[in-house]
Amino acid sequence: MRHRPHVYLPRPWPDGPVALSTEQAHHLTTVVKHVPGDSISYTDGVGTFGIGVLGAVASSGAPDRDRSGRDGLTLERGAESQVPHRRPRLTLGVAPPRSKDRQRFVVEKLQELGAAHLVWVSTAWTQTRPPKPERSHGWAVAALEQSRGSWLMAIDASPIDDIATPYVALPGGENRPAQLRHHAEVTVLIGPEAGFRPDEVAKSIGRIDLGPTILRTETAAIAVAVGVLGGDA
Repeated sequence: MRHRPHVYLPRPWPDGPVALSTEQAHHLTTVVKHVPGDSISYTDGVGTFGIGVLGAVASSGAPDRDRSGRDGLTLERGAESQVPHRRPRLTLGVAPPRSKDRQRFVVEKLQELGAAHLVWVSTAWTQTRPPKPERSHGWAVAALEQSRGSWLMAIDASPIDDIATPYVALPGGENRPAQLRHHAEVTVLIGPEAGFRPDEVAKSIGRIDLGPTILRTETAAIAVAVGVLGGDA
């Protein structure tokens, strides 16, 4: 059975066909070799999942073409359903790793696993700035489309003091990620390579232990997401 591609189409949607972006048209026609009339799935990123049909844009009897010469593409919407968000709703406050590739890894994997919110956290010992918002957004959209998800992860940046009532991933913690699955919402902080300054983490904050080894920031974020969200789709 041929793979059905998946596209992110943020609202508002018109009453008729929805125009696809140049990048989406290029991927669908050039990379995955689809043509008008093929079935594709789509989402608005806030829970709607639909299956529609790829169409071509026509103007004055002739197809419109983008600057690269490809025919413009549209989506004819079809049957739609509302997909509930993963539970618990997981927020991860992550000190940005130093390399852009590792930052991208964090965004892509958390999106694929179903995290609700990623906050790039600034701590006393954070060594780099977070990626630009448009870059993080682009990584998340690509991962949403690849994983055929229905919820686009929110991404922003914040000082550590603005993260309310979190848990924190630290060696020797009294909790394991799986113990938090019964909560409606969970927030977990992941520190930078140097860790947290001693006065940054209040003693009242719950500690989460991720095992006997010291994990990289991005590995710790994935371990928390897998442990809290479990293996259910």
